Amino acid sequence: MEMRAQDRWSLPQIGRFFGLDHTTILHGVRAHARRAAAIADASDREARA
Repeated sequence: MEMRAQDRWSLPQIGRFFGLDHTTILHGVRAHARRAAAIADASDREARA
């Protein structure tokens, strides 16, 4: 997440920015990490084939 990585915003700060609870932001960050890992794994498998 760009806001968290580059600007060092806390989860509560990001939540307030979007009008959401920090736990919703945390869920989204974790879901994004899972999707990114799955895409990277698929890319690696494709490159090896």
